[in-house]
Amino acid sequence: MGLTRSAALDYAKRGNRVNAVSPGFIDTEMNDRTLELLGITVDALVSRSPMARVGEAAEIAQFLQNGSRTGV
Repeated sequence: MGLTRSAALDYAKRGNRVNAVSPGFIDTEMNDRTLELLGITVDALVSRSPMARVGEAAEIAQFLQNGSRTGV
């Protein structure tokens, strides 16, 4: 996050925004394969998640789409 903050300060002078999205674990085929290789279950991840769920790629896309309209 330090790099994001630094870039945001530098580019703000030019009227540009810099954002970072750090959503946590997202349910994708690639992550499913990784969990399988590591021997970790989705339930184990969910049990350590503050919201007790995994995210979906569509949620990230929706956030980015809405954020661009609201200036996030």
